[in-house]
Amino acid sequence: MLLFFLGGLSNGLPGVLTWQTLSIWMRQLGYSNSIITLMFLTGLPYTFKFLLSPIVDHYHPPFLKRYFGKRCGWAIAMQVMMLLSLIGLGTVGAQKSLLWTGFFCFITSLCASINQTATVAHRIEILNDDETPQAVAIGIMGYRIGKLIGHAGALYLMSYLPWHIIYYSLSFVLVLSIALYTTTPEQSFGETKSVYEPKVLAVIQKKHPFVFKQPILVHLYCTIAIPFLYFRKNNTEWKKILGLLLLINIGDDLILGITDLFFLDLGFSPIQIANIAKVFGLFCSISGGLLAAALARHYHLIRTLGIAAIARALSHLLLILLSLKGADPNLLILTVTAEYFTSGMKAALIATLISNLCSRLHHTGSQYAFFSSIKAIPLIITSSLSGLLIDRSSWPIFFIVSFFLSLPGIMIVFSIPNNSIKKSSYNDFNMLRLTQFEKSLENA
Repeated sequence: MLLFFLGGLSNGLPGVLTWQTLSIWMRQLGYSNSIITLMFLTGLPYTFKFLLSPIVDHYHPPFLKRYFGKRCGWAIAMQVMMLLSLIGLGTVGAQKSLLWTGFFCFITSLCASINQTATVAHRIEILNDDETPQAVAIGIMGYRIGKLIGHAGALYLMSYLPWHIIYYSLSFVLVLSIALYTTTPEQSFGETKSVYEPKVLAVIQKKHPFVFKQPILVHLYCTIAIPFLYFRKNNTEWKKILGLLLLINIGDDLILGITDLFFLDLGFSPIQIANIAKVFGLFCSISGGLLAAALARHYHLIRTLGIAAIARALSHLLLILLSLKGADPNLLILTVTAEYFTSGMKAALIATLISNLCSRLHHTGSQYAFFSSIKAIPLIITSSLSGLLIDRSSWPIFFIVSFFLSLPGIMIVFSIPNNSIKKSSYNDFNMLRLTQFEKSLENA
């Protein structure tokens, strides 16, 4: 569980340093909201994570697999790369170089997306479905604390240290995760059947000869198409599930990364934001995640997610009220409580849903990255355009738009039957026969 916690921390810290914390730094340097949010486009690797996931599933990290295992080896390599990239970001940010700032943000996002695939795939593969909710809650707790360190920590330190020193200091928190991954043996349930199994290749050659003529197409088909086909085969409501992942967070994605600028515009000080919106908000998020983990064990996951989504959408109304009333600390506390508690619940339930959808097979990382990428598509689009919307309207209108964007996802949640999510087992893939694969490929 400590490994899952620090794995989550290694996923949360780099993202916030290239997103919310960077936006505050850029605001102090005098950049407009539009320029600040356009920098969020450097997070594109999160959206196209499924293209990177085959690296984690089908290739071994150079020199590391022998000593640490495949999943842990990739996690160690990427965390070291993130450490170096964040140091570079602090250096070029202090020189006010937008081009190099964007470059190091992109490299950090690239390594972070591979690290997230490796750490989550490792967690999924060594746990059963009953253990998953608690492990997800622990991982999200680490993720939230990583964001707290990178965000509230920076807000506390900005009055005493220059920004590049803050980035140097906070990036070294990753050393804790690197150290634990290097000293913890990777657990495994043994070798699973490869997606390059001869019978599968024979089916591809027979049904899709044009694919088989190009090695790169065979690779993409085996590492991306087959995991998707397996998911589609085992979930009759697969279209609604994909729609759910695509739309469930779109209202939250619009305001992600820019609420701190909203609090600053209202007149709250950085210390108030750190104490109320970050430290207190962290405990609200963790409480919501732990409650969601408990509910997921005893109630239907889909219905629980629907209730959490409704509560999260209603919390946007408090942001509208706060934007109209101004810098009221009591209202800020109420808003943060509702926002972060419901956000923690929803995040834990979505992570549990994705874990249950993954097959725990040779392509676990590919399936996780596919679902995660679907969920991230609206994030990169809406967040990068949010600054333009604010500059051309007002904060109340901005939050009204975010509220209405939350409604389509809620409607999809309640249209999915409770028993439509089929829990997977470790041997499902090995039990498939050639005729079943032929049917899947013919229907593709």
